[in-house]
Amino acid sequence: MTKSHHFIYKIIRKNTNKFYVGMHSTDNLSDGYLGSGKRISASIKKHGKENHELSILEFCSSREELSKREKEIVTKELLEMEGCLNLCVGGEGGDKLSFHPHGDKIYRKIDRSFFDDLEYRIKMSESIKEWITKNPEAFAERQKAIGLKRKGYKHSAEAKAKISDAAKNMSDETRKKISDSLSGRKRTDIAEKAKERFSDKLNHPRTKVFILVDSFNNEYEIVGFENLGKFCKEYGISFNTLVMFKNSKVPTDFKCLNKKHKSTIGWGLYEKESLRLHWPVSALA
Repeated sequence: MTKSHHFIYKIIRKNTNKFYVGMHSTDNLSDGYLGSGKRISASIKKHGKENHELSILEFCSSREELSKREKEIVTKELLEMEGCLNLCVGGEGGDKLSFHPHGDKIYRKIDRSFFDDLEYRIKMSESIKEWITKNPEAFAERQKAIGLKRKGYKHSAEAKAKISDAAKNMSDETRKKISDSLSGRKRTDIAEKAKERFSDKLNHPRTKVFILVDSFNNEYEIVGFENLGKFCKEYGISFNTLVMFKNSKVPTDFKCLNKKHKSTIGWGLYEKESLRLHWPVSALA
């Protein structure tokens, strides 16, 4: 519905140099409007309406003209002026710290102590879940947009180190919470198919079959890395050494680090691409 009046306004906090410039459309010039920007709203909440004064700078004939005029008035130069409470240039809408020339400085001053309030966090979580439930298509579009924006993005070495440290220092309580939150989720059709596909590792087409030859040239056929690991553990030989010299025998001049490495000298691990005989580890002699 089209409003009757469109104007650019300026709000000043009395006895200071703090000010805010914005635009407003209304049918009632006495509606008591005092801006909607984040910083001016915080100022009004802290210092009271009585300490703020609104003045109309100019009128426009339409909302379109009003938006255009705000872009011309609220510029980057205005944002850089001392006392300006605007966060972004005119016409952008919302509170975009990233557009502000002093965004980092402003962000550090923001009071984030409310994040420590468990009740507040629960309310926020519930409200977000409710919005997602009511707006699944909008949520899907938003997630898609985020994915496209981050396409090709790579973490810096510093960021990777921080992520790694956070995972290593994660408490058992936090790990349990993550586990519990994921355990109740329903599997998608794709996940179910993947589960069925990989449930039988021995018969999976990509599972490798190995011929293991000991130092006396006795041969053992083993299916998959999992069974190979079990065999190595049972007979006290080194899995890593076998894989290192795959398709050849471990040389006699190999520098052994421990008894397990030494016992692997003369053994050989070879991949077999022919017919597979599924012998369990326990049947191997």
